[in-house]
Amino acid sequence: MSNDLYFISILVRALADPRRGSALHDAFEQIQSLGRRPEFSEGYRQFERFMEAAAPLQETESNERQMLAEGIVRNLIDDLADGALEGDVDAKALALEFIRSRAEWQAEYESRLRHFEEEDVQEARFAIILEDRRRHTRSIEFSREGGVGSFGDIMPGSYTLSLDTGLLLWQGELTQSDLLWAEAFPDEPLAMAAETEEAAGRPTIEEALLDGSIRLRVFPGVESGRMEIQAKPFPGIGA
Repeated sequence: MSNDLYFISILVRALADPRRGSALHDAFEQIQSLGRRPEFSEGYRQFERFMEAAAPLQETESNERQMLAEGIVRNLIDDLADGALEGDVDAKALALEFIRSRAEWQAEYESRLRHFEEEDVQEARFAIILEDRRRHTRSIEFSREGGVGSFGDIMPGSYTLSLDTGLLLWQGELTQSDLLWAEAFPDEPLAMAAETEEAAGRPTIEEALLDGSIRLRVFPGVESGRMEIQAKPFPGIGA
């Protein structure tokens, strides 16, 4: 177990002790004593942050230690659920073994795990990056709900579209016939171009990418074109 999480094993042993009150008292003294040593200084700072979440649960002097113990257990459950102990395999294994020793703690841990997983999905975002031949890049960010975004002022040239993970979605050459109204629709008056840009108009290119999770459209304009990206809601992206 790393020195940065040295307090985990001490707390787990104290919480498992039938004499929990006095065991916690001894545990805090041991943690503080070790924390004075240079090699445990960062670990002690982590212990202080760890305890900040448990301290507000203390209520009265008579049940202070019991409330503190419950707060420590809940904080330990949260750290396990949100991956805070992933960097130390020994600390995580020890904490998991302790939490699984009681059915109600195990149930709370599983409930918190589901909660954090749902939060991760709700906060999930991704970006689509457009790069030209000069390696200039622009990006559009989408939430899990997907949506529509566009890149304007697209001039003829070579382009690539990628996810921010590096996955290549599309690459190709956009010509004047793709991007300029006079070239794309020579038999239609230029006056229609402005109206078409506002109302989306007719695309010169339309492709489904990533098994249909993303749709690419290119629209011509008077002097430059526009590239529109439509993304379906999760779990479409990457599914």
